Amino acid sequence: MSRPLSQRLREETNDAHLRAERSGIMRSLLRGIITRDAYVVLLRNLAGIYGPLEEELGRHADHPALIGIDLVVLRRLPALERDITALDIDPSQHTHTERRATQDYAARLREVGRSSPELLLAHAYVRYMGDLSGGLMLEKMVAKTLEIGNGDDGLAFYAFPLIPDPVGFKQAFRGALDAAACVVKSPDAIVREAQHAFALHERLFRELA
Repeated sequence: MSRPLSQRLREETNDAHLRAERSGIMRSLLRGIITRDAYVVLLRNLAGIYGPLEEELGRHADHPALIGIDLVVLRRLPALERDITALDIDPSQHTHTERRATQDYAARLREVGRSSPELLLAHAYVRYMGDLSGGLMLEKMVAKTLEIGNGDDGLAFYAFPLIPDPVGFKQAFRGALDAAACVVKSPDAIVREAQHAFALHERLFRELA
């Protein structure tokens, strides 16, 4: 019996996932040595990814591979924009901060949206499951490192107010992934795309170091 797609994604992207989260600026973030300016640049580049991702997901929300996922409650771009506004003391310093890896990632998302919308499932998995799983730890680290107090603006990216039960939501997300495997052309292609997405993240994090 073939393994469920959710299991394949977790197991077959594990190495790429670990490399990405231990690379470049993420290593600094996890060590608690990131500066506010560097973190703002990271947020701006993440916004450069979430913009096209969420636009393409919105355009293809009725695709059989995506219809089982509640994409509205997952949207991160508005939260990122709020955090950037709250934390960016001097926006004029960050007008040209988008890295080449971000541009290439955005181009890939546009290409996938045009030619193979089912592959957007891989990018939704990489970003949103990571946000839901590691967000609480990163929120605490960012708050401590940048001295952001409870109730202060700057941590909206890690909050999912429309998802009261993250554990249950992640379980439903995995179920949607497994169901999508029955309607996509190639589950293997979904796995490969997720591996590619993690590689793009690793490259971005290194470029931001």
